[in-house]
Amino acid sequence: MLPCITKFDTMKKMLLMLSFALISLISYAPNNNILIISREMFTSPVIRTIGNYELLIKAIRVWETRGIPEPLKNSAYNKYEKATGGLQIRPCRLKHYNTLTKKNYTLQDMYDFNKAKEVFIYFTCHDGRGRKIPYKSWEKAAKDWNGSGPKTLDYWKGVLKLLNT
Repeated sequence: MLPCITKFDTMKKMLLMLSFALISLISYAPNNNILIISREMFTSPVIRTIGNYELLIKAIRVWETRGIPEPLKNSAYNKYEKATGGLQIRPCRLKHYNTLTKKNYTLQDMYDFNKAKEVFIYFTCHDGRGRKIPYKSWEKAAKDWNGSGPKTLDYWKGVLKLLNT
């Protein structure tokens, strides 16, 4: 059974939407970042903007290479997963990226942080078939980057702690 929506509820929603619209206008900055107002923003202390994943990428890099000193983070290698670089890109992800983009990057290329970041951004802005997708929250982007399974939530919690420090 659906709840009954009163005129008061509708008016509250309209005022809330108007407030969000005003905040968006006031928050406009000429650096092409657009403020996104979502339910997630109120449950997480991290403000998310379209096109700005820099802080998330830095946090993921630190999380993926924890225990490795800063100057050596981009040269990290996980022998068990054959994951390379600061963002720990595995062969299967790189192969998928190369197939979708028609590029020919190697695992050795993933030691170059800019190329690794390019791969991360691609998978954050495209689905598994290479189609452009709407904005993905930092949480969704981090969980997708990690993969799937029960440890994904722990991964996000670790990254979120780094984002909030």
